[in-house]
Amino acid sequence: MHVQKGAVLYLAKRYDNARQEFLLAKKIAGAAGDFHHVIRAEGNIGSCYAKLGKNREATRRFIRCIELARKHNDPVKEASWLVELGCQYFKARDLSEAQQCGRSALIIARRLENPGIVFRAEWLLHRVARLEDPSDADARRLSYLKRLYVRVKNHKDLEELDEFRVQILGGGDEHA
Repeated sequence: MHVQKGAVLYLAKRYDNARQEFLLAKKIAGAAGDFHHVIRAEGNIGSCYAKLGKNREATRRFIRCIELARKHNDPVKEASWLVELGCQYFKARDLSEAQQCGRSALIIARRLENPGIVFRAEWLLHRVARLEDPSDADARRLSYLKRLYVRVKNHKDLEELDEFRVQILGGGDEHA
């Protein structure tokens, strides 16, 4: 219940209220020994901190979330939160750490054959490459992202899709 309420509040951009709901969800899941929901709640708390501009706290939460995912053998959550951690490093202009997170997430996501996380990790790596060398169009990766986009374009929960549509497809998807 608290996860759902937190998600609704998050979508409504009420990030501090959402964080409170995710904290309650984490506490309840922890008491029940449901570590997969603890991992999700921890990551969601990190996402709220990121939206609130509290990047150090967001980074700390994402690192903890990844550690828990590894400990409890949840590679999907590990890969997904690695992308989020990479985004935090990207915001902080720590490009080597962002790139390492993206590559690690990509290895896991490819093994799992998870196109959504593959797309997110490749998009992060594209953003890193463009910031490192603005003259490099990163054409090979962009071509791959366009092919992958066709498989993931209807995923409602991938914020990266909006960025990709605007920056690469000019707002639409007729070129994909």
